[in-house]
Amino acid sequence: MKKHSRNVRTSPVYSSSNFCAPDPGRVGNKAANLWRLSKIGLCVPRWFVISHNAFDDLMEQHRIDVKKLLETHDIGRIETVLLEKILSSGRQTLDALIRKHLDDDFNNISLFSVRSSAIDEDSKHASFAGMMNSYLYVTKEGLVDKIAQCAASALSERAILYRHACGISVFPLRIAVIVQEMIDSEKSGVIFTRDPVSNTSNYVITVGYGVGEGVVSNTVETDTYWIDSKTGEVSRSRIDIKKSKISMSKNFHKGAVVTSIKASSTPILTSDEIQTLFRMINAVASNFDGPQDIEWAFDASGKLHLLQTRPITSKERDSEDITVWDNSNIVESYPGVTTPLTYSFARNVYENVMKRTVIRLTLNRKGVEESSPIFETLIGYLDGRIYYNMTNWYSMVSFNPALAKDKTACNRMLGIEDNSAVNTPSVPISYVSYATLLWRFIFKGYFRRHFYRCFEKFYTEYAETDFDACSPGALYVIFKKLEAGLFRIWPITIENDIFLIFSYELMNRLLNKTDLSDRKKNHLHYLLSRAGDMESLKPVQSVLNLCKMIQHRPGLKALFNLDDERILRSLRENPEYKDVYGSFLNHIQNYGDRILHELKLETKSMYDDPTILIQVIRRALSCEKNLNLKRTGFINDHVNETDNLSMTGNSGLRRFLFRCLSKIIREGIVHRENMRFARTRAYGLVKKIFRSIGRSYHRIGLLAQPDDIFFLAMNEIFSVIRGSAIDLDLKHTVRIRKERYLRQSRSPTPPSRLITRGMNTGTFQDAYDLQTKTSKKNDTNLRGIACSPGRVSGRARIVTKPDPDIEINGDILIAEMTDPGWVFLMMRANGLIVERGSVLSHTAIIGRELGIPTIVGVKDATTRISEGSMLHMNGDTGEIQWQ
Repeated sequence: MKKHSRNVRTSPVYSSSNFCAPDPGRVGNKAANLWRLSKIGLCVPRWFVISHNAFDDLMEQHRIDVKKLLETHDIGRIETVLLEKILSSGRQTLDALIRKHLDDDFNNISLFSVRSSAIDEDSKHASFAGMMNSYLYVTKEGLVDKIAQCAASALSERAILYRHACGISVFPLRIAVIVQEMIDSEKSGVIFTRDPVSNTSNYVITVGYGVGEGVVSNTVETDTYWIDSKTGEVSRSRIDIKKSKISMSKNFHKGAVVTSIKASSTPILTSDEIQTLFRMINAVASNFDGPQDIEWAFDASGKLHLLQTRPITSKERDSEDITVWDNSNIVESYPGVTTPLTYSFARNVYENVMKRTVIRLTLNRKGVEESSPIFETLIGYLDGRIYYNMTNWYSMVSFNPALAKDKTACNRMLGIEDNSAVNTPSVPISYVSYATLLWRFIFKGYFRRHFYRCFEKFYTEYAETDFDACSPGALYVIFKKLEAGLFRIWPITIENDIFLIFSYELMNRLLNKTDLSDRKKNHLHYLLSRAGDMESLKPVQSVLNLCKMIQHRPGLKALFNLDDERILRSLRENPEYKDVYGSFLNHIQNYGDRILHELKLETKSMYDDPTILIQVIRRALSCEKNLNLKRTGFINDHVNETDNLSMTGNSGLRRFLFRCLSKIIREGIVHRENMRFARTRAYGLVKKIFRSIGRSYHRIGLLAQPDDIFFLAMNEIFSVIRGSAIDLDLKHTVRIRKERYLRQSRSPTPPSRLITRGMNTGTFQDAYDLQTKTSKKNDTNLRGIACSPGRVSGRARIVTKPDPDIEINGDILIAEMTDPGWVFLMMRANGLIVERGSVLSHTAIIGRELGIPTIVGVKDATTRISEGSMLHMNGDTGEIQWQ
């Protein structure tokens, strides 16, 4: 028996029917793992492996030719040359090796798969995933050719480069090849026994229709399930619309091909199949060391086959070193690349406002102060872009268990889809936190009035100040006073957001429990459309009033065909236009800070550049017939139906709760927008202060240009004033940062959600994309979050870089994100489609108030939809189609 074992282990071909474990040094880890899987009772399709010894002689004969090509860096030709030589000199040898096994063990099998099993492959440090060729639906007659091609692919260009990157030498080249019974899969996929991205203990299952090649190569649509490794329950899932599968070609020589199937959004796996996979995963996990990457398949009869397993090759990392970043919400305020001054100011605002808010809601000053590092890094600066540090946000929210217990509402408050990648702290029940929230909620009206009263006091005190007449030292004192005053009252705005979002969540749950049709449940959007008068719409009304004044004077309207400076000079100098110019200045005085990217300190306001308003008016005049501040009759008809009919047939308590929540949400929306406009005005004061400091530093030679001030951090600017600056060569610092800013501005838009491990280096180099992938680009259907009702058709107008002078005449505006300053573009559109945002985001609120059908949260809309496409959108359901 021992002699037989030795012969088996040294044989050039090893079969799955052998009793003795194969030597991984001869057949590779992949083949050795297949043997282990079959011996623990799992269903593994029959296989045999041609060990590397069988190929060594063939490879050695051509080693000199390969080395010459390597030395001349002609690595693209190596695979082709090697294949030709193997087939010319070794075809008979390979045929003789496999013939006996085919006749003895695989006589009743007609189709096979051929895969590599290199000795270095599927190790803990290098997977070689996708580096060597695999072949499916191979006939017996085609096996020799495919085995040779698989072996030769060990020296393909990509495999050689991969070896170089992993520090693995090309020689000795020890390649083994597996021939396995082909399973014609009904559904198949990949399982990770540990989430390779977030490094959490969830099992992750990705599945598609047909054979698994479609899943690993991303050529078919897939569903993904996150399974609790202890209970087997699905913690979350991502279900795509499936339109294709990989199956056997009618022409055997073509192997596997992608074929179309009837579109379906039904989950691929049943609950029984998930449990079958869960038991299989546990069996593998208990018999293999470390996290595993498993490939599997269900055949047409429902039988589960395990095709292979290999270690997950990512380095083991402590989950505490993981940081999850997300800009789904904050990108509305700080889109694109942001200057160091804007980031440093925003970071300071978040730290102080959120720290004060948590203290107010928890009465736990000591605990908050001890956790200061959490509040110091609520936002991060990655490649010049601002992201939420979600790890710290959830740590902060856990201070108040009353908030942390409702994860759905917390996610909505932060404007994100899920927090599954974040290790959310567990929180005990705290009656103090509930009581504090209740007290703040009961007296929310008083606190709101207190906010507006104090804000107007601070704003009025400094709005008329001539900052250019002040010294840098005086400007520093003014800034600190303004900062202290606003920090004291700003937590009230956060409380308003909390109450609004949690009330909205309660309303959703109430409607889901009522006997309403889907049509009536959609009326919640109409309900929110009658929130009340908002400061956010007053700038629009002011522009429309200016347009009416200009429209009634043909000569003045014709003037707006000239360049911006000539228009501004004519308005200022011509007595005939005195009333128009007065209204023009009045708009700037009241709403001059309401511009595109208004929270970025480097963005000029209408105070700095009045021609911005000229551009807004010009475009409003060009499409005046399409302007409509609100489709009042249409909206009110549906609002009345919602108020009068929605709760008909439900209990008196539910009707009472519906009316109370309706009032709370409407009031909350109005105050949310009004407080945001107060924030806009406050940032306008901060801009003026820093621009004046910039001009002072320019006059004394510290800066080459006044606007260079925005390339310095806040502490660097103030350290000069305080006399504590380490380096006064500000010009050198600015020059380096301007060059970096230019590079960052030219780089592709990064994902909205990603993860980093260890120290944040400020770049995306070590970041992992957590963004949900959408279906194929040739699909002409999308779906998002319906926010403002109505159906409309029109041409797609994709706006990636907003400008007041962009022409939008009744088109459907499509953007990655918006900010409050986009209102002047929104009012000229027939529909709004935005990649980011939620039902309570600024885009959604303004879309409803303008009466424009609006859909947000539409992933990849700007890349999937082509400019000028005829587009049909349904603001009631969130459905989008184009052609």
